[in-house]
Amino acid sequence: MNLKLKLNNIYAPKDVLKGSTLILEVRDGSVVIQSSATATSDANIGDTIEVRQGSLRQKAKIISKNKAVIE
Repeated sequence: MNLKLKLNNIYAPKDVLKGSTLILEVRDGSVVIQSSATATSDANIGDTIEVRQGSLRQKAKIISKNKAVIE
C-alpha cells in the first residue's frame, strides 16, 4: 500500500475542545471576576468563540488552554 502524506492533510490539535470547561474571566479596571463556562466549539489560543454558562451564551477570547476572557 503506497500512501502519500500531503501537508494540507496535516492539522495541529486544537488547544481547547468543544465541551471543555474553561475559567471565564471578566475584567473591569482592577476588578477581576472568575467563573466557569463551557466551550461551544474547538479553538486555539487567541481565537474568540462562544462560551456557555447555563442558558447564557457570550463571546470570549481564549487566552490559555483552560481560560477565556470576556472582551
